[in-house]
Amino acid sequence: MPHIVTAITELRRNYKLAALLELSGIPRSTYYYHCKKVQSGDKYNLEKAEITAIYKENQGRYGYRRILMELHN
Repeated sequence: MPHIVTAITELRRNYKLAALLELSGIPRSTYYYHCKKVQSGDKYNLEKAEITAIYKENQGRYGYRRILMELHN
């Protein structure tokens, strides 16, 4: 779905949004939902970076239980 939204956003410069959405079969609300989702980014980006750092610090030896304990500490 994000690829379709990206294509519609690019084509929107030359064509009417209503025509593009009708052609693709996507409701207007769904289009705007995905646009907002793309702009907001990943809300767990900081947590993912911490998990990756813990994993690399321990040379890939920690599983999810140990990583979770480290996150809580």
